[in-house]
Amino acid sequence: MQVLMIILYIVMAVSAVSLITVVLLQPGQAGGVGALTGQSEASFGRNSTRSFEQKLAKWTKITAAVLFVLSFSIALFEKLL
Repeated sequence: MQVLMIILYIVMAVSAVSLITVVLLQPGQAGGVGALTGQSEASFGRNSTRSFEQKLAKWTKITAAVLFVLSFSIALFEKLL
């Protein structure tokens, strides 16, 4: 059972680091200088980066869910042992 706990802790650490990385890769929600001047972001090829942003959002949800499940399962296993 100790080997399982060590594996869960390692996977949890990797999941936490990947969640931090994915969140930091996402662009901010502010419009920046273009929002002040009223420029449309669609004219700068915003659609090409949209798919990358959607993938980052999807991976953020996945890694957050994995981290939550791992945290819950580790707490459950610790309580049982």
